[in-house]
Amino acid sequence: MTDITHGGNEIIFTQNGEKQQPLRLRLTLAGENLWRLQSAVDGKFIDMGAAQTLAKDLGEPCGSAKLPFEKSQAEHILASFGLTIHQRGENISVQGTLSKDEALFGCGEQFNAANQRGKCVELVAIDKWCGTDGNSYVPIPFIHSTNGYALFLNRYEHSIFDLGAADPGAWEIQLAGAPLDLYIFENAEPAKTLKAYARLTGFAPMPAPWLFGIQVCRYHPDFSTAQGILEMAEAMERNGFPWDAVIAESYPTYDAGRYGELKAVTDRLHAMGKKVMLYEGCARIREYPEYDRSEYMVREPDGNTFLPEAAGYNPEDHPDPRKVRFLDLTNPEAMAWWYDFVWGRLVKEIGVDGCKIDFCEQFPEFLPLQFHDGRDVSGAHHWYPTLYNARMYRYYQENRPEGGMCFSRGGGIGAQRYPFLWAGDQMREWRFLRAQLTGVLSSGLSGIPFMSYDMAGYKPTRGPAEENIEERVFIRGTQMGCFSSNMQTHGTVTRPYDFDEPIKDIYREYAKLHQALRPYLLEQAAISCETGMPLMRHLWLYDPQDKNTWDIEDEYMLGCALLVAPVFEDATRRDIYLPKGQWRGLFDGVIYEGGRILKGFEAPFSRVPVFVLEGHGSESLTGVLEDAEGIVGRIAAMER
Repeated sequence: MTDITHGGNEIIFTQNGEKQQPLRLRLTLAGENLWRLQSAVDGKFIDMGAAQTLAKDLGEPCGSAKLPFEKSQAEHILASFGLTIHQRGENISVQGTLSKDEALFGCGEQFNAANQRGKCVELVAIDKWCGTDGNSYVPIPFIHSTNGYALFLNRYEHSIFDLGAADPGAWEIQLAGAPLDLYIFENAEPAKTLKAYARLTGFAPMPAPWLFGIQVCRYHPDFSTAQGILEMAEAMERNGFPWDAVIAESYPTYDAGRYGELKAVTDRLHAMGKKVMLYEGCARIREYPEYDRSEYMVREPDGNTFLPEAAGYNPEDHPDPRKVRFLDLTNPEAMAWWYDFVWGRLVKEIGVDGCKIDFCEQFPEFLPLQFHDGRDVSGAHHWYPTLYNARMYRYYQENRPEGGMCFSRGGGIGAQRYPFLWAGDQMREWRFLRAQLTGVLSSGLSGIPFMSYDMAGYKPTRGPAEENIEERVFIRGTQMGCFSSNMQTHGTVTRPYDFDEPIKDIYREYAKLHQALRPYLLEQAAISCETGMPLMRHLWLYDPQDKNTWDIEDEYMLGCALLVAPVFEDATRRDIYLPKGQWRGLFDGVIYEGGRILKGFEAPFSRVPVFVLEGHGSESLTGVLEDAEGIVGRIAAMER
């Protein structure tokens, strides 16, 4: 039996059962074509979902709109989706119908596919090292349907999205131990949905211009000393390779005994016009006695502050879970100490420009932890790294004259606020080039506009070397990196300056071309920050009516005007789908009519297929291409 009460700006459904407490549901209109469906806890509705909690923690308004609506509108929504809601103890699920011809995009960073139709997705941050299935550093409970709607579960807790796996004709969202808080975007184009999602969870801030350049990260153990860092800088300069920053991953970030050395190398690189970033494990302090401030750490009820890492630890880097301390982000005194004493010396005194923040999936939500402000630990596995990264990004930005930055590989709802993330660990193999792009595209469809990756892979191949010839994988990865937000070389793989001369020649030209693209990247990034549209876009976002784009995950749009078709195998030809419009080949100058497949398109080893949309409307791209004409010409002449 269900009682229905309509109060003008909300409608309450009460389902009375014989063996359990009544299930109370509230439906409100939260914006244009935007509905919010919530379940009550002890008879009360809680408006502080994930988006509202993050806004409050960041000192922003966190109210929720409730607009007036007619009862018939609400009844139409429930009927059109075929919604059914079930509650069993502390678990709640909501189900809806799927049509036969329907794709579902999103769920945050996913490496197996951008279209998650037919899959059952666990929305939990976990490091399944170098995996593609079930591996996500940034899970976002947000999906788009090609039928013109979207769903966003406004909770940080672990959830499951069954998108037609158990029943091909239905979707089901399962949530344990938390109230339902589901936003339903009705009759919206994906671009409008992304903007509405950003209004809820926050728009990405505009990154500093140097972040769109080239960062050189750890080549262990090279960057553990000032000498190793400077040797890298000299090698990059000697080879004529453009670069903007070093990320000294293997340098001991919190070893104050080496701060004199760090200051000297930072000053030296700043004098060269380069930036310096360090590395840390998401607000964790372990090694040094001077940081032994247990009163500032998250604790168990017995006062213990040395906590085991979550079960999703990286078995490659850490075969045994460790015990570490986590800063209590809810304690103002702890944050002041962190800003003033810990990072104040690094950023304000030494001049470090930012940090690469790793292991964001390690917070042990499974423990009955205590926070300074008394909040529940529920959902902390996702909200803790999200809040920390957002705060640290702001700190670096505010304290560096040309803007600072944090790269992060993890988080949850609101991860776009950092705003640069990177896609974790992959091996230097063909299959992982494809997985990197899929991760970027699925993240973009989930409201994260800027996603980077370790260009061409972080670890050497573990498969047959003859099937993944490193120099060939590296160059194909370089070509995709050129047409990305930034180029980040990283890992224990061969460094750009250690390849043979022909490979270095190709790398050099693409690195120069990427730098020449900077005005276009900045222009398009500003649009991303205003609209929520990703910089690297799935082709479905270009033309949502074109069904041919739904399962294309080896092409993408870079901004509004460039279509890039990377090569993910040891081949010199590939098929390319061009959507509607006229497209000019970047390297051959030929005009191609869209709406068709270019079969066996020529893609020599030195060239990646790139097409410029005629009449694109970009204010900067025409000038960029004129300035880069010499670079484009040299690449085109390398191999025909």
